[in-house]
Amino acid sequence: MTSVNLVSPGYFAVLRIPLLQGRIWSETENQNGSHIAVINRTLAQRYFPNGNAIGSSVKLPKIEDSPPTILSAPRMAESWLLIVGIADDARNDGLGGPVKPAVYIPFTLNMWQGTQILVRSEVPPLTLLHAVQKQLAAVNPDQQTYSMARDLETWITDLPEWQQERLAAWIFGILAWLALALAAVGLLAWCPMSWHSARTNLEFGWRWAHSPRRSCGLCLRRRW
Repeated sequence: MTSVNLVSPGYFAVLRIPLLQGRIWSETENQNGSHIAVINRTLAQRYFPNGNAIGSSVKLPKIEDSPPTILSAPRMAESWLLIVGIADDARNDGLGGPVKPAVYIPFTLNMWQGTQILVRSEVPPLTLLHAVQKQLAAVNPDQQTYSMARDLETWITDLPEWQQERLAAWIFGILAWLALALAAVGLLAWCPMSWHSARTNLEFGWRWAHSPRRSCGLCLRRRW
């Protein structure tokens, strides 16, 4: 199963996905709906093991035109897309699953009713929500926007894999503290017993050492 991603050229920079070979399509190519694509490292290694991915072509037969909800370029499902770049792998099947082969294409090749906008900032992202909505309205006053915005950290922590790993870490942490507490209690209990045992041994040895009939008992005690 290949992951198909409809993105803009700035997607890779926002998510810090390095470009390994080739190039990313330009804004002009994005606006024109150019039939080009960028693939990830996993797809390149699996289907182009000889390193000849750039300059080859891929076809995405599942991308179809379905008006009015989905608008695609004419005969998109039958079109070949020229591979112009290879991007590094990024997790695309949850936190625990292996990276799937992925293809990135201009989002203008397959327009849906809704889309997502990713914003990278040096301040808490949700504080910029109003400013982003204002900029969208400046471009197109009729464009509707929704307030269902989440930062990346919240999106990750809402994943089932994250919650399961967090629960497991919490349980192991509790067990570790419990083991430490039991070890501390055992150490405190052992110290008086050890002192009492040493004191008893000293007294026992002293008595035997001073007994004319048990002089060899002290030697046997020390060997034990």
